[in-house]
Amino acid sequence: MGLISFLFGNKKPEDKSKDNPVEKVDYFEKNREIDAKMTINNYPMAEINPNAIYPWSDNVVYNGEVTIGNIIMLWWLDKYWNRNRAIPLYFERNYVKDFGAERQRLLTLGYIEPSGQLTELGKIALSENFKFIEKHRNNWHTPEENAKNNELYHERIENYAKQDEVLGMADDAKKLRQEITEEKAYDKISRPYFAAEKLGKQGEPEKSIGILIPLLLKAKGKNRFLRALITERIAIDSRKLKQYSQEINVLESYINTEMGQYRYDEYKEKFLKRITKAQQLQNKK
Repeated sequence: MGLISFLFGNKKPEDKSKDNPVEKVDYFEKNREIDAKMTINNYPMAEINPNAIYPWSDNVVYNGEVTIGNIIMLWWLDKYWNRNRAIPLYFERNYVKDFGAERQRLLTLGYIEPSGQLTELGKIALSENFKFIEKHRNNWHTPEENAKNNELYHERIENYAKQDEVLGMADDAKKLRQEITEEKAYDKISRPYFAAEKLGKQGEPEKSIGILIPLLLKAKGKNRFLRALITERIAIDSRKLKQYSQEINVLESYINTEMGQYRYDEYKEKFLKRITKAQQLQNKK
């Protein structure tokens, strides 16, 4: 456009900012949108205070009168009704406003005896809602939800990196992206490890070992320190299966190849004791 046309014509000057759309992106707003998608037990994470009653605790799940918080109580009472155990702080922090009042209510409704022992009705209520106990044990996180939240978290960090680039802080953006790469590499080892550990503890050591042995070779670089955890879990599961030679071999392999790794001396001492015990058990066969 000529100067005369610009001064006296009807056309407005061109908006050059549209040629650089990156600058127009509000990455902070995008991250607020991401935060709204992150969840715990399908509730927005931003709405959950770990030091307050969970928003799902008062949900009624049995017979029109028993809440999720009550189910967690029944589970705990079923284990400890006849023991002199202090009531865990998490009850009145996360599940019920008044443990004593809720216990009295469960007694009145016929779910527990005066001693705290579960009645048949209480046992049925607990049995039919045991899925909530598993969620409680896992801090209300599922593997699927964790994976989704991790992806959202990485997307969030990427937005910060893009914002840094817009502001001319390329080195900071590079560092953030390196952090994402390292976290993803860690997740590829840690997630299957924790899944295998759970299988082993649930009485499926064979399945656990099937996951863990290939994982040993994948734990390298900055994640090589995880070989100690993987080795120990393989040893535990091998002993459950009475596969003492495998237990000894995996422990000796760690001792011989991982010198200098994080907490090596501590694990070496622990593994040598396990080897001695495994050899004794092997000789008894």
